[in-house]
Amino acid sequence: MPNKTIPEWGRLWGGRLSLLLCGVLPLVALAASLNAAPGTRAPVAVFFPPTYSATDTLTALALPGIRLVAPGGIGSVFIVQSDDPALLTQLSQAGAWLVLNSTAAALCRS
Repeated sequence: MPNKTIPEWGRLWGGRLSLLLCGVLPLVALAASLNAAPGTRAPVAVFFPPTYSATDTLTALALPGIRLVAPGGIGSVFIVQSDDPALLTQLSQAGAWLVLNSTAAALCRS
């Protein structure tokens, strides 16, 4: 069996990399379009690490001015709302991985 040459390896990995990018880039674009805008006062979906229980998540959300709107289906996701323009900063300091806008919040409630 002949040895593979460097150009063959390059084509092999180039093809795998392009498949990976075709799958990941649309997901990244979707997540970016659903991110909550700073200063939003609309309900947002807050995603905490999946290792958080509902109790851990509620403890992290016990911040002044945050109102719970609904659970998000799993223990580490909740829909919250606040009039504080620093909501996104507070949530990220509390350990939130991702904060999505009201469109995503509506999808999480379903």
